[in-house]
Amino acid sequence: MTAGEMLGAVEVRFQQPAPGTCGFTEFQITRTSHGPAVAAMLAERVRQDLLEAGITRSDGWLPTRRPHGRRFFRALGRLRRSVDGPDVLVIS
Repeated sequence: MTAGEMLGAVEVRFQQPAPGTCGFTEFQITRTSHGPAVAAMLAERVRQDLLEAGITRSDGWLPTRRPHGRRFFRALGRLRRSVDGPDVLVIS
């Protein structure tokens, strides 16, 4: 890695689609051997920001199939899979 290299990015819409929830609109973790650690650190920061804003869950698209996505969401909270509807992430 070099100085200034972007390792991960996540974009979150607060209070969407309802109060107390959020929606993820963008997610990317660089494919490197450091990816799992980056995902965990990014999740910790995002989790703190969401909880401070009163956000306790996410409904809708969760990019768990992106590189290191599952690691990110497991560090962020409890992932509840749905067979017939959208996944839900309970942020804890």
